Amino acid sequence: MLQKLLNAIVLGALVCAGPVWANDPPPIIKNEQNAAERDRVLKLIEEAKKEGSFHWAGVFIEPEEAKKIQDEFKVYYGLPNLKMEYSFVGSGPLAVQVEQQIKANKTNFDIVWASAWSWFKDLHKRGELLEYHSPYYDQYTLSKKAGLSLDGYWASDARTYQPMYNVKVLAQKGITNFDPKSWNDFLDPRFAGLVSLGDVNQSFSFAEMAESIRRTNGEEFFIKLGQIVKPVYFSKTAEGRSWVGSGEFPITLMGHGKNTSVLRKQNIDVKLVFPTEGILLMPDTPVILKKAPHPNVSRLFMDFVRSAHGVETVKNSGAELFFGRPGVKTSDPELFPAWEDVKAIPMDWDSSTPETIKKIRDLMKKAGIGKAG
Repeated sequence: MLQKLLNAIVLGALVCAGPVWANDPPPIIKNEQNAAERDRVLKLIEEAKKEGSFHWAGVFIEPEEAKKIQDEFKVYYGLPNLKMEYSFVGSGPLAVQVEQQIKANKTNFDIVWASAWSWFKDLHKRGELLEYHSPYYDQYTLSKKAGLSLDGYWASDARTYQPMYNVKVLAQKGITNFDPKSWNDFLDPRFAGLVSLGDVNQSFSFAEMAESIRRTNGEEFFIKLGQIVKPVYFSKTAEGRSWVGSGEFPITLMGHGKNTSVLRKQNIDVKLVFPTEGILLMPDTPVILKKAPHPNVSRLFMDFVRSAHGVETVKNSGAELFFGRPGVKTSDPELFPAWEDVKAIPMDWDSSTPETIKKIRDLMKKAGIGKAG
């Protein structure tokens, strides 16, 4: 009882003597019971107000989802006037932009959010990431156990790429009762001209996913895929989703739960496959660039998306992932089973290097896999 009274007195003093809000203090301040942590956050909020803006770039989070995340972030931290900009970019082009900014010594992005382990590790090795020990990183125990965290720099969620197909369109083409269990089930001559996958030359995550299939099924899988099925590349998963939905390419080897959910909400009968060989849980995380123009907003934003409230905000925005924080209930356990229940393809992520990426890209070229037309 005494502690609650003391907390109320401290909070009242902060409200009176500290920053002035139009109404009540923001939720983060009202909810935080630890006085030292509350003081830390208050200082960051004041510095964030001075910085006034924030620019982040991402690969998986789509613009309408980013807006929902931004809107809640501003409410949660009491920053209604903060200008926030989001750039939706493929991981390959994003890497090019960031590297150009670093070379010109003029970083425009504060945070980049992608599944690009080899690139992020390279940025870290070169000292191009801002070290920040968010108090929420330690709560990302699933990520830490899986080796997807780097202390002081990121704590990762995970996402997958896995087969997804349009049941109705395949039936119209005479392919009925299709019930694939293995990646090899897609090496079927009937699928020639019907399959897409992500452009490994434009995306680290597409390349890393392809590398995981090579590890489980061998190089022959892609040689046969190129000879028999002749798949085509898409640049973004939203494009592959559109192709599956329209029936232009009713099968993709790089779909995921979110895209399946989106198409089902459009009353399109699509199925998502969890192959018996497993799927790759790819680290998907935000990182703060070393020369971020708005480092204090960046720290707050990193705190937010790794907090329990922030994770729920990301999930509810539609950007559903396999979250590295335990206890997060997904909207659809069929599409997003618990992290622990997924058969994951083993991957030593530190072995994912630029050289590894180049080898898988060379293999795809050898297999004759490429863009449509």
